[in-house]
Amino acid sequence: MSDKNKGKKLSISSFIILIAVGVMILGVVGYAIWQFTHEEKNEPMPLSFTTSEISSLPEESVIQVESVVSSENSEPAPVSSNLTSSQSSSSAPAASSAPPSEGTQQTSPASSAVSKPWKQAYINYIRATNAGDWMGYQLIYINNDDIPELYLNGAAEAQGDLVCTFANGTVVSEQLSRVNGMAYLEKQNVFCNSNGNMGRFYDVIYSIQQGQIVQTHEGVYGMEDNANPELDENGEVVYQYSWDGQEVSETEYKQKLNAVFNQQKAIHPSLDLYLYSKEEILAELESM
Repeated sequence: MSDKNKGKKLSISSFIILIAVGVMILGVVGYAIWQFTHEEKNEPMPLSFTTSEISSLPEESVIQVESVVSSENSEPAPVSSNLTSSQSSSSAPAASSAPPSEGTQQTSPASSAVSKPWKQAYINYIRATNAGDWMGYQLIYINNDDIPELYLNGAAEAQGDLVCTFANGTVVSEQLSRVNGMAYLEKQNVFCNSNGNMGRFYDVIYSIQQGQIVQTHEGVYGMEDNANPELDENGEVVYQYSWDGQEVSETEYKQKLNAVFNQQKAIHPSLDLYLYSKEEILAELESM
């Protein structure tokens, strides 16, 4: 090959290389200008694109768009209900505007006073008494409900004892002859006043019926003539006995008495129980 032909081929090859390099340089410069103009505008990448816009984006931008779209369409992960005790305690419960249910009971001074009217009735009754007339006060349970009866122990024989119960919104009382003779069987709805004087003695049985203190039986025994008492062969005074108005023997009298009132199980409040002063019984009632 001649030198002339060699030089011509070399010049063509160099021209092609120069064109390729120029194209590359123009591409790099164009891309740099595009990057610079987009960074200055600081335009956020749009969250939605048309198909033509996506196809015109660079490959890495298409990947980012698909990632954003998939994250927006995905459902949020469910919140775990297994909270720790510290997390649950730190969250304040929402206030409920619903009224309490019928079975809900709320204790308050007002509701307590309403639910225990007997308490206030006894307080008023005791406050009206003269403390000097009574040796003491005690709450006892004669019948089988949850409302106690009020016992007052008289300061003198003439004063006698007093038993009170609460019924129909009021205090019902029964005056007993003489003092220290009252006894009762707890929650069996029966009490007895056993006492006497000057050769005449009695056992009077009571119960609480329909809110009233009712005498159910009466036993009486004594001498026919106090001035000239009759004596038996052992020198013991001979008594005449009657039960509910019927004459009976001593044995029958004791049998009838024990049939309605077991004296062995009886409680004598003036002897077996502590008696409160007026101030103490009022404080006791206030605390109930």
